[in-house]
Amino acid sequence: MCEWLLPLAARALADQAQQARDASLPPDEFVAEAVQLEERFPAGLFEPGSRTELYQRQTVAFSLLYAAELGRVRQVSDNGLTWVQAADAFNAGNLPWEEAYCCRRAVESVLFRGQSGRHRAAALLRRGLLLARELEARPEQEALEHLAVHAHIATDPEPPGGNSQAHLPGLTAREQVILECVVAGKTYSEIAAALVISEKTVSSHISNMLRKTGAGNRVDLARLARVNAINTGK
Repeated sequence: MCEWLLPLAARALADQAQQARDASLPPDEFVAEAVQLEERFPAGLFEPGSRTELYQRQTVAFSLLYAAELGRVRQVSDNGLTWVQAADAFNAGNLPWEEAYCCRRAVESVLFRGQSGRHRAAALLRRGLLLARELEARPEQEALEHLAVHAHIATDPEPPGGNSQAHLPGLTAREQVILECVVAGKTYSEIAAALVISEKTVSSHISNMLRKTGAGNRVDLARLARVNAINTGK
């Protein structure tokens, strides 16, 4: 678990710096410690030897998390992008709890920069909240719900696909949302833009959905969803 050491150290400094700012105190001490930490450890700590492809993806994610936490200490202006990249990397590394956390921090970073990033923040908030609810991760769920109230963002809008009748058993909540997009005829790029995820992530989800449902392709997947809606009266 050495991958966690530096991101957690940076997170502790970021939390202390934020507490100081909230109390109208200078965060200089914690910023200086963050600079020293980065100078001593410019890169993350990882297991030596051979690495699986999954572990390599996770090392990228932890490196981005480390960078994002250091950016949070210093209040880097464009840190929201690093948080989004970290969230995407944790998605690719199959670490959903960390993905949800990064979504929350991304929302905070984007929202606090002003209204220009409001639409993006809303999509990130819903992405993180969907994950937090699936995982029953109460701290992240409550933090995201608080952000939603503070920013007046609806947490349960009409699905991106615009077809709430699309449903198939055995799919996760996020897969159901993607299914609605597929039924609505959305392209990979349109789904990715709507859910603030990469096209590669969309492709991965759809591959999992095809495997779970036995559908041969996206067209067949949409057909199964429509048949299920008719059979269940939805």
